[in-house]
Amino acid sequence: MKNQRLTNPTLPLIRLNLVEPLLRLIDQRGIDAEGLLERFSLKRAEISDPEVFVPAPKMYEIVEKLADLSGDPYFGIHAGESLDPWAWSPLSDIAHISATLGEFLVRFMDSAQQDASSVIFSLNTQNGRSTFREGRVTDGGIFPRHNDGFTIAYLLAIVRRAVGPDWDGAKVLARCCEPDVIPSHYLGIRTAGTDSLGASISFPASWLLRPVAIEQSATMPVSQPLESSPSGGFTEDFRKLIRPYLQESDLDMDRLAVICRLSKRTLSRRLQTLGTTAQREILALRRKKAEIELQDTTLAISTIAARAGYSNPAVFSRAFKRWTGVSPRQFRKNISKLALQTESIK
Repeated sequence: MKNQRLTNPTLPLIRLNLVEPLLRLIDQRGIDAEGLLERFSLKRAEISDPEVFVPAPKMYEIVEKLADLSGDPYFGIHAGESLDPWAWSPLSDIAHISATLGEFLVRFMDSAQQDASSVIFSLNTQNGRSTFREGRVTDGGIFPRHNDGFTIAYLLAIVRRAVGPDWDGAKVLARCCEPDVIPSHYLGIRTAGTDSLGASISFPASWLLRPVAIEQSATMPVSQPLESSPSGGFTEDFRKLIRPYLQESDLDMDRLAVICRLSKRTLSRRLQTLGTTAQREILALRRKKAEIELQDTTLAISTIAARAGYSNPAVFSRAFKRWTGVSPRQFRKNISKLALQTESIK
């Protein structure tokens, strides 16, 4: 079936230029995608043409093949978080006229029908929880793993920008056809499997009342390349960017480059020039996070370990002892003793 304009709304079609963020990520990684594009009879000019649509199964297959080409098990997630949802063409206009997250999502459901006749969006609220779902009319026999990952990533980006500093990933549940396409402990969220006909996120219904707050975009981890940050301090900006991702155990240079929207070489060189390394900064932030949670919460040590990016509590305990000279358990006891002594003096 040839690429076409959207003339028959009953066909499950998707606007072709929605694949641009994924192809851009391939290009940024220096991977040649021309052979793949030729396989699908696609030309670069077509991809940038907002009037060209393709059958939904073809789009799903393109995304999955791009993921295979990248060799990245989290390709959909990384592509979805590499864009600023407030600047992405399907969302930018409605972001500027929506007062709250709830209004934005309702407008999004209406606007999205112009980009795809193959999906049905829904927003349901029950028992204090809201669920936003992108459902498919058909999967066309394609298991859309990374399509789901992309959907989850951009939906989370939308919600996080509205919630701002009050974001708590533990209150969010993401459902997709293959949860393994989402990194372990990603943004602290919970994940679950579902069928191949859609992906969804659920969160506290009260978040729907949060203002869209477009201005927050510049402070969020995927808003703009790190080198163009206005705050002036590269190391501090790097820390701000990666802090929400500390729960991920696989924060290697490939992952960090995607988060910062820089090449690995540029990121490494900039940090080295400033007398530090990515690994050193990550360990320092993980230590600080662990110390704060041991002091200020009653969370189990295994939970704190996971939130600091350690899937194995024993490995976390050894690392913590290297940092502080005491085990996490002893550190918490010492803090408690100090608090009691301070209270008795008062």
